[in-house]
Amino acid sequence: MWGGEDGLDFIRPLARTAHNYLRSGGWLALEVGFGQAQEVRRLLEETQEYDRLDLMEDYQRVPRVVRGRRRRAG
Repeated sequence: MWGGEDGLDFIRPLARTAHNYLRSGGWLALEVGFGQAQEVRRLLEETQEYDRLDLMEDYQRVPRVVRGRRRRAG
């Protein structure tokens, strides 16, 4: 399995470092697999680098995209 046992092996390092590549107020959006949205949101929350985190649903109302806004400097 390429993404590891839970499918998040690629997401974990991205969640820990993506904020370093975003401008203040910039957005990160990650499309996730079925049942992964809450865990990905938790990974982004742990960084404390985002002041807004949203889950966006697909047409079947399954949380499919996790997006976060980088905290504004100042």
